Amino acid sequence: MFFVKQPNHFYSLFPVCFFLFLLLSANLLYYKHSKHKYLSVIFNLRPVRALIFISAVFVGAMASSSMEGFESYLKVFSAFASVFFAWEFSVVINDICDQEIDKITNKTRPLPLGILSVKEYAWIAAVYAFFALSFAFIVNAPVFLIAIVWVILGIAYSVHPFRLRKNILGNILIGVALASSFTAGFLSLGDPADLFGRTNLTFFIVLLVFGAAITLTKDLKDIRGDTAQEVKNIYLVYGRKKGKKIVIVLLFVSLVFPAALIRDIVQLCVMVIFAGLTCFCYYRKEDERMVYVMAALEGAYLFILLYLL
Repeated sequence: MFFVKQPNHFYSLFPVCFFLFLLLSANLLYYKHSKHKYLSVIFNLRPVRALIFISAVFVGAMASSSMEGFESYLKVFSAFASVFFAWEFSVVINDICDQEIDKITNKTRPLPLGILSVKEYAWIAAVYAFFALSFAFIVNAPVFLIAIVWVILGIAYSVHPFRLRKNILGNILIGVALASSFTAGFLSLGDPADLFGRTNLTFFIVLLVFGAAITLTKDLKDIRGDTAQEVKNIYLVYGRKKGKKIVIVLLFVSLVFPAALIRDIVQLCVMVIFAGLTCFCYYRKEDERMVYVMAALEGAYLFILLYLL
């Protein structure tokens, strides 16, 4: 067996190990520099939302039907890392631009607490962007291009003069980001020409609608801060009570919408029940985290329905 030529994974493994080494080194150095600042950054990662985007990458990779062999796992891992750091880049940029809002509605974040300065946080955003682009570069050119688009969208969402967060375009942008995560996962392994098959396009559209509608739920807690900064979220435009009803309708439609694409009466009934429970819970609890979890569960169900059955 020693004379049988084995696959040479060195050239695919080395860049991944190199950037993981850089990442580990950066973490250790920053922890040594200031444990307090380091932990404040870690606690601000918002892992639940990050997991939704990473899950979309996984679904895209599985949809490519090409997840075989050591190198494919390295590519998918790198796509995971790229999307994770692109998301965290967007989070930090948004925190920098929303620090006046966060002083009112999110007082435990690093900037309102005064743990980090804007300059320090901007450097952290730059590090996130570096790793997002670096891990994407390892995968292939299409995924690298998606990572560039992610970084641009993160800036357009929060930074003046674009500041798309100030209106409904910001929610649509998040839907685009979620759908592009699926695309990154697919293109990390699959042929770009296969991306436009009916099943893949269905899932892409579903994620686009999901991402845009579900993020409306988080705007409820930001009413006071958004009022001070003249951000026109849906609750400020229509009032809290009416805005909440509009969001629930949009949320219901987005969760039932996949059944219209699948064209199955049984799945329609299942999704109507699922959407009804989600909307009822949100109406009573006003907790967007529960909506994210329920949407992730429906996403998993759809993946099984479209690709595994």
